[in-house]
Amino acid sequence: MDKRILQIYFLLFSFSGFTQVLNTDAIRAEIVIHPIPFSEEIKGEVSYYFDAKTARDSIELNAVNMKIYDVKLNQKSTKFKYDNRLLKLKLQKGKGQSQLKISYSAMPAQSLYFIGWDKPVSGTEQIWTQGQGKYSSHWVPSFDDMTKKVAFDISIVSSPDYSVIANGKLEKVTRLDSLSQWNYHMEKPMSSYLLAFVIGKFDSIIQYAKSGVPLILYYPKGQETSAQQAYHKNVEIFNFLESEIGVPFPWENYKQVPIRDFMYAGMENTGLTTFDDAYLADSIGVQDRNYAPINAHELAHQWFGNLVTETDGGQHWLHEGFASFYGALAEEHILGKDHLTWKLYQTANQLLALDKEKRGTSLLNPKAGSLIFYEKGAWALFALREILGSENFKKGIRAYLTTYAYRNATVDDFLKVMENYAGISFEDFRATWLESDTFPWMAARDMLKRRSDALKHLIEFKENSITKLGLLSDQKIHEIWKLHDSPEYKAALIQDFLDYFPREVILEALESNASVIQREILSGLKTIDSWAVSPMEHYLEANSYEVRYQALLRLWISVPQKRTVYIQRIHDNGSLANLKIRQLWWTLTLLTDGYLSPNQSENHLTSLIKTTHASYHWETRMHAFQLISQIGAFEKKSIKNLIQGSEHHAWQFKLFCRRLLDEQIAENLDIEYWQTFIKEFPKDSFPYFYTKISEL
Repeated sequence: MDKRILQIYFLLFSFSGFTQVLNTDAIRAEIVIHPIPFSEEIKGEVSYYFDAKTARDSIELNAVNMKIYDVKLNQKSTKFKYDNRLLKLKLQKGKGQSQLKISYSAMPAQSLYFIGWDKPVSGTEQIWTQGQGKYSSHWVPSFDDMTKKVAFDISIVSSPDYSVIANGKLEKVTRLDSLSQWNYHMEKPMSSYLLAFVIGKFDSIIQYAKSGVPLILYYPKGQETSAQQAYHKNVEIFNFLESEIGVPFPWENYKQVPIRDFMYAGMENTGLTTFDDAYLADSIGVQDRNYAPINAHELAHQWFGNLVTETDGGQHWLHEGFASFYGALAEEHILGKDHLTWKLYQTANQLLALDKEKRGTSLLNPKAGSLIFYEKGAWALFALREILGSENFKKGIRAYLTTYAYRNATVDDFLKVMENYAGISFEDFRATWLESDTFPWMAARDMLKRRSDALKHLIEFKENSITKLGLLSDQKIHEIWKLHDSPEYKAALIQDFLDYFPREVILEALESNASVIQREILSGLKTIDSWAVSPMEHYLEANSYEVRYQALLRLWISVPQKRTVYIQRIHDNGSLANLKIRQLWWTLTLLTDGYLSPNQSENHLTSLIKTTHASYHWETRMHAFQLISQIGAFEKKSIKNLIQGSEHHAWQFKLFCRRLLDEQIAENLDIEYWQTFIKEFPKDSFPYFYTKISEL
């Protein structure tokens, strides 16, 4: 980089109040990497540029299990210490701008994932990163400390047959013989955990926000219809949040990429949200998995978490509570006030249940779980907005983001800014909403009652009538049911009082086409009486695959004489477009006498077993394993896929596979059988499996 450019960067940072940036020593970083998919390796170089007048005389970078080939300081090789986690070296002071260049390679065990390259289905191979919670230091020497912010440029060498997407603005693509290099540039600094890139076969849709920000929406080739469904509220969400927050979007552009086999719903990398491609659903599937709330939450993080970043885990409310709050406001904007009101009621009940289990905790506890940081955190901000009033709250938020832009902040920093607009002490707010281990239900209850008459009545029913409801007449219960038309109101009544409902009210509930009511009925009815069968059968055509799935299963179990009718109806009505229903359908056909020929039975079982393979999403595989286990159909191919899953990168699936593998080993203690799998599973890569069979 030209020395004059470095001086300009230094002047910008010096006079823009970015004191936290200078504390990192580094002004800018340039990363050049070459991911090698078939060996799951990455080779690269990273250059950090420092101002020696402010730099310390030594520096530490996080670099996990890497091979460090060379470290150069100002183009000269220099001595360094490296213990497979920290890279340490001395810097020279008083020499003007300095460049630190590190050449390295790595085979990351986490944070960088190579999906589908071992036995690829053409077009589904991907490489993607996930830095939060794991940190980017597994694939690039960087700073795990969130307070060390750097402006990163990233260049990626890959096959020209794939799209390469990263933080920042794409400056150019250069052909290098059989490969190409994509160069992305970022103007502003960020924490290293927000570094990201994705490689895969993608097309894209380009939209523009009202403010002119480019919105680049990626999708796997051939899935444009599903992408249009997933992104259909994108511009509206972006425009709303940019206006509501009151601070311009802080990055060059905003990209969203659906990725395969992701372990979370979404991740807010700077200017580049990645999300689970399971949210690319059809018009029915979107009723069960709507991307819009994920979209809003991750977009809000671009300000809360990315622009202004916490200093440590005890300040995590500043990330997840704020993203959940603004995500909820966006949901209210696109789905209506009633939607948000009932969502707040549901999360309040979840937090109350946590308290009853003695698992509630403070929002300032760095070990608090997701329900605390996300939902209790959002509630705290709704309460704060009530205290301040909407306009003062907005002014305070703008001042907070402006004051700490591209820097780090604490909860105390935030409260101090907001107190300027309140004119009162926030000690009570802090004690009640942030420090208390319990959820302040009485304050939340009053807020909810002010938002909705239907919810006000429901809360009063629960407080005043629950012990008397069994004595109420059927007519009175019917009057309570008819009091409000809101599907959420009726669903909440079903959840709390279904056991008291007379047949007339249950039949009215069964006849509803609202998915929220249908789900509660299916969840709450312990048995399906003969009079309930006919109205429930129309659930097989519900506008929700999840409702269709549960209805098929409940009806198949409860009405054995009509099993073939239900199976055929699901076959004929388009439900098999959903893979989860298709898996259940294969299973039920195997268990239904006389429905399949022997050849058909073999084909259906083979199809079910096939979905345990690594080429399928981990949730699909988990469901297949559950069904196979329930019908006792494990054989060598599915056992092999189960062993493979025991070391999967998604921790939820890994733990599931390990528990199920334990069960299978306990049922078959023949060590010779288990040793037949050894050749396919190297000991270093599958330690859990080897530990279990060594115990036989």
